[in-house]
Amino acid sequence: MAISKHPLTGEQSSPGMVSHGTPPLPYKPYNRYLQLVDLELIALVREGIPAALLKELANDLRIPLKLLGKMLNVPQATLKRIGSHNKLLQPGLSERVLELIRIFNLVTDAATDSGHPDALDAGPWLGTWLQTPVPALGGEIPGNLLDTMTGVKLVTRVLNQGLHGVYS
Repeated sequence: MAISKHPLTGEQSSPGMVSHGTPPLPYKPYNRYLQLVDLELIALVREGIPAALLKELANDLRIPLKLLGKMLNVPQATLKRIGSHNKLLQPGLSERVLELIRIFNLVTDAATDSGHPDALDAGPWLGTWLQTPVPALGGEIPGNLLDTMTGVKLVTRVLNQGLHGVYS
C-alpha cells in the first residue's frame, strides 16, 4: 500500500489513508475538506487541522475570532497562537471545526439549489444565524451549542430542516 500525503499539509500520512479520485466540486470555500472520504477525515482529525483555519472561518462568517473560539470551546492559549507556524488543533476541536465546515456547506448548497446562488452570501448569513436565538432550538443561540458533537448534530438538523422548509 502506498503512503499517502496529509490532505492539507502534503506531508506523509499514516499508511491506510487512501485517497480516492473524486470529481471536482463546484467552488465552495472549503472543498478540500468536503472531498475527503471517511478514513481520510479520521486521519485528518487525529493529526489535527491547521489552527489558521479558525481565522479563515471567522473571516468568512464575518464574526470575531474570539466569538468563534467561544462557540467551539477553543482555549484562549490556542487562539493566541493561531498565527504560529504549523500549529495543529487537538482532535476533538478539529472534528468540531470540520462539522462547522459541513454546516457552512449546507447553506452554500441551499443557495446553489435555489437557482440563485448569488442571492445569498452564505458566510455572513450563517454567521448571523449562529448568533440569533432560534425557536426550533427552544430559543437557544445555535453558536452556543457548537461546543459538543451532540449540539453540532442538533444545530445541523435544525438548520437543514429550516433551509428545506421542513419544520417539526
